[in-house]
Amino acid sequence: GISCADHAVRMCGELSPDIVFMDVCTEGGASGLRATKEVRDAFPDIKVIVMTAFDEISYAPRAKEAGAHAFIYKSRSLSEFEQTARDVMAAGASPSRRPSPCRRARRR
Repeated sequence: GISCADHAVRMCGELSPDIVFMDVCTEGGASGLRATKEVRDAFPDIKVIVMTAFDEISYAPRAKEAGAHAFIYKSRSLSEFEQTARDVMAAGASPSRRPSPCRRARRR
């Protein structure tokens, strides 16, 4: 994995992933939300799922605004991460088909 969101666009260009799990906050204080927007602008076919460990309600709508396909809290189970990824990949690239709002897996 990449520990700093500042490298996300470069790494997406090098690796051409189908999907990226982006943390809201990364090493060095880099913004995963900003990086999400940059990845989506540069590579519209790459799906992005934003995740966080912080219980901050403003992150989900901000992730959607940045172009994320889904949002999930890190406290969720591995199976929920897997299901979120499957749902995002099944929805296709069209923003109108994105799970809404930003397929948010709720915190328990």
